[in-house]
Amino acid sequence: MKVVHLTVVHRTKDTRIFYRYCRTLSKMNVDNYLIAPLDLEGFTEGEFGIVEGVQVGFIKKRTNSPFRVFNNIKLIIKHLKCIKPDIVHFHDPELLIIIPILRLYTKKVVYDIHEDNYRNILQKKAVPSILRPMIAYTVRLLEAIAHKTISTVIAERYYQEMFPKAVQALNYPGDYSPETSSILDEYKHIVFGREHKWFLYTGNVTEERGALEQLKILKDDPSYAICYVGYCSGNTYKSIKTWLLDNKIDESRFYLIGLEQFIPQPVIEYFQSKKCWYAGLALFPFNSFYERKELTKFFEYYNNRIVLLCSDFIGWRNFVEEYELGVLYRDGYKEKLSLIEVDFNKHIFTWDSQIQNIEKMYHRLLLK
Repeated sequence: MKVVHLTVVHRTKDTRIFYRYCRTLSKMNVDNYLIAPLDLEGFTEGEFGIVEGVQVGFIKKRTNSPFRVFNNIKLIIKHLKCIKPDIVHFHDPELLIIIPILRLYTKKVVYDIHEDNYRNILQKKAVPSILRPMIAYTVRLLEAIAHKTISTVIAERYYQEMFPKAVQALNYPGDYSPETSSILDEYKHIVFGREHKWFLYTGNVTEERGALEQLKILKDDPSYAICYVGYCSGNTYKSIKTWLLDNKIDESRFYLIGLEQFIPQPVIEYFQSKKCWYAGLALFPFNSFYERKELTKFFEYYNNRIVLLCSDFIGWRNFVEEYELGVLYRDGYKEKLSLIEVDFNKHIFTWDSQIQNIEKMYHRLLLK
């Protein structure tokens, strides 16, 4: 069985594609490849390379161009001709339009649905507002057609409402151990003192994902402090610094790892595994795109024995109540947070349970 994972959007070391799928499948002795944009040093566009045991065919560097699919078709075809895959498993809604081309190289094509793309496009600032409804409906139509004609995989439980026949591969944590421990060396000197109760947030640091919303807890208790671990743009960091200054918050109560720097998943896992966290944060301004999502960080916090403090969105409320793993940010949250005792042995959130679903799907496809 020879499987190709394909993306023109995500990083080479994307957490879901590279770490969960490709590295896991390689360890399971599945002959799998990744075709992805070139964003690592020491490799060449259009050629193959080995990255942490994964065979990667590089295409052009990531851009925000709406034509990035068409700009890469020749390189995608070149790699597919060379690999001759049994299954092509693609990860971007942009690639829906080239399914007929992919099927020239294999009849076994899989579409992996990472996001609620319809809602995502409707709130995407990078897309002109006048075009969002048309693009969102077009993607919804293409996804509906794909769901009827090829195999589909979903990353969130509630997507099953839209794609009832899809296979679940939920974003549970996988093995993020780095190829070499040296990747962690520059962070080992960072220590979080006991004079504060430290809260952790991991993931991209943007205003849409609560970069400013989460800072509000610093006004709730002078003993609270926050550490963000994830890429943060210079402009977002300026907004954070301005907020801290305006609200007279001592800068010793805020720490950022990731200023204008992509933070790889092994580093995020390293910080999550520290034993100093009072709680893990997911406090977002309301957005219909996020209100039902079960964020990957929910599972990562739990697996690292970190209590969750999250916004009181309907989907998040249901999640917290179902699994009893955290506290909702609303009146009385401080007392509940100080008293809560989470049974961290009650649930199992591991990627091993999900990759089995994918392996079974691959074998079913090959038998057709």
